[in-house]
Amino acid sequence: MRALCELADRNVLQIFNEALRVHEAETEGLALLALGATGDGCCFRIPIWTCCFCLEAKSRGRFRPLIGEFTRTLWDLGFRVSSAGAR
Repeated sequence: MRALCELADRNVLQIFNEALRVHEAETEGLALLALGATGDGCCFRIPIWTCCFCLEAKSRGRFRPLIGEFTRTLWDLGFRVSSAGAR
């Protein structure tokens, strides 16, 4: 389980860094927070990660394409992605 979690951590970080590079984006005003849990090994045998983007309201439009590409790439790689927005 630990190896799976480490693999996912590395992939998520690599994908995020690549999205930043492609969009030539500076990270000022943007933070990616990732929380994870490995399940209890009995009823739920897959790891769960929650990624949360924190950004200034005035920066939403600027980061929208980057966040969209990041989440689409995760989805294409087989991560189950859902979203929720806060104001």
